[in-house]
Amino acid sequence: MTKDKTVTESKTANNSLSANLIVLGSTITTFILSMCVLLSLIPAGMLSNVMIFIISGIVSAVAFFCFYFLTRTAVFNFDDLLLKSRNPSGHALLSVTFFAVGAAILIDMYQRLYTMQGAPVEKYYWQQMPAFLLLLCIVFASIVFLMLQHRFGWLAANGSKKSFIVYGVAVGIVFLLTVLGNYFPNNGMDNYSLYHTDAYFNNVYNAYYGTPYSEINFGTYGHYGILLSYILKIVGLSHFPEVMALLTGVLALCAAYCIYGLIKSPCLRILTLFATYHMASKQVHPYYQGLPHRMLFPMLIACYLVWGSKNKKTDKYFYKIILFVLLALALQWNIEAGVACVLAAAAFYILKVFSKRSFQDGRLYIESFGYCGAGVLAFLASWGLTSFWNILKGGEALSLKYYLVPLLPLDKNIDFVKGLQAIEGLQIKLQGENNAWLHVMILFLVLLLAALLKTYAMGGRGPSAHLTSAAALAVLGIGAMPFFFNRPHYGGLLIIQYTGFILLGYLAQCFLDWDKNAVGTSILRAAIKAGKWLLIILLLLLALASCLLTIQYRQNVFTEKTEENKKLQAVVQEVRENVPPNTLALGNGMAFLYSQLGWENPVQIADLPAGYLSLKTEQTAYEILKNADAPILINSITFTRIENLDVLIEEKFEYVYSFIMGQDYEFSYYVPK
Repeated sequence: MTKDKTVTESKTANNSLSANLIVLGSTITTFILSMCVLLSLIPAGMLSNVMIFIISGIVSAVAFFCFYFLTRTAVFNFDDLLLKSRNPSGHALLSVTFFAVGAAILIDMYQRLYTMQGAPVEKYYWQQMPAFLLLLCIVFASIVFLMLQHRFGWLAANGSKKSFIVYGVAVGIVFLLTVLGNYFPNNGMDNYSLYHTDAYFNNVYNAYYGTPYSEINFGTYGHYGILLSYILKIVGLSHFPEVMALLTGVLALCAAYCIYGLIKSPCLRILTLFATYHMASKQVHPYYQGLPHRMLFPMLIACYLVWGSKNKKTDKYFYKIILFVLLALALQWNIEAGVACVLAAAAFYILKVFSKRSFQDGRLYIESFGYCGAGVLAFLASWGLTSFWNILKGGEALSLKYYLVPLLPLDKNIDFVKGLQAIEGLQIKLQGENNAWLHVMILFLVLLLAALLKTYAMGGRGPSAHLTSAAALAVLGIGAMPFFFNRPHYGGLLIIQYTGFILLGYLAQCFLDWDKNAVGTSILRAAIKAGKWLLIILLLLLALASCLLTIQYRQNVFTEKTEENKKLQAVVQEVRENVPPNTLALGNGMAFLYSQLGWENPVQIADLPAGYLSLKTEQTAYEILKNADAPILINSITFTRIENLDVLIEEKFEYVYSFIMGQDYEFSYYVPK
């Protein structure tokens, strides 16, 4: 009787494995087909990339539940195929075949990656190498690693004090490299830096001096200026570059803790850590809108969830209050990243509910909707907090439409369509072939659906704490993907590198565990073994790429930063000697320049790099100059933004002095005639 029961339980488990593989495979296939069909059949401009993604997601969700219930009512038993023993030589050949097919798909994806708009052409070391030499180096590095792993057993799980110290040293190195590499003391060192820094920093500068948000002072990337302004009031406005470098370092530390919490193997931890450093290692210009802005709070939330799950704190009342506050701040910081954080936190707790309730239990729905409602309350709290700050500074309560999309306020003077058409990158059509974004989405979906299938409500015994945390990170990544879909540019894909590479390391750890616990020589184990080495070698290559980028861009990091700072201070001193303090100034770069001078600009409106999104802002700037009866400082790019400004300047003002910031941005000082 006992033997029959054991056989039955074993068969049930195997049937569950077969059914879950069918559900996962069918759902992923449905998603890929939906995206490809919509991208190929929908006429250009009819549906945005984001809408195509949303429709495909809905279709895939329906397919997931359809296949789930189908496998529970029909007889699907592929256990003989998946788990049947094979001879060792055939098993090895099968593993090699799986590995070769996977490697071929990834190599093809790599080649397509550099066909994307904005992709670097012969910029990195490996792009300058002949293909055969690059492949030879990859094979050599892989063989050396495998030999060392065989000799020292690097991949084995090891919780020793020595491994902890080694990881701590690696984290320290990555933290220092991240902070130093992303410290840009002179944000006016070239046109790119001047333009993009001003688009980001203008919001902070205006908030620092208490200018409320309005139709002429909107937060293009959110209302992060409020939080940063309070930090800068402590350390000083001129220390903005240092603060942003440290925030990037905090982001790296959060990622490092997520890796430590999710991955057991010391070697895999270090490989994944240096893989996540990949993005920070290639920053040669400040682009705060991406790093750290859109990744800071997602990594903070991920770190907090992993820490809480690891230490069994997630059900504590005080823990949830802190999480709620973090979510409200994330939404205020950046609405897109904040929504992704809310979705991830809600998914985390809903998975926990599904792990202890069945679909027949009404508490499952009450508790799940309760967590969704908590996310809505976090949004309302952030909206109310920002509106309260705005009223305190003499402004008005922000409308819901404005708070959700700062570039679409109720004021009809905002010509949003004109602005979007001016940004060529936003008109890119999403590539539907074997592209990197597709692999990233598959990674996210597999981990999320795997966690869902393991819940009690779906017939499982409940996902592990690690898998639940990994699923939350997957939702963070999915929530960030619309940013890329809205602008499928090479740089846009960098936004999911931290979550994507952490989960790549976690999946490699799962394959390690599966291979260790598997028995026999089945087809399933052959696929596991191939997947394990494919993922490990991929992480190895990403870690090596980060090291090569460090060598390429950080060889003279101290000298470069010192020279940048000297050039900035020379310009600051020159302006201080030739321009009166607090002179009325317009044009991109003024906020950063005045922060270094310690001056307050009498005019604080939305930055002119984003000015073309607001006719009202341009009109206001023109009226200010028209009515000005004091000296002005103006940037040459402002003349290209505001119609007839050159005629007005010639009529009312007399040229006195000019200087250059960036490569060729001329700043001119005028006095009234």
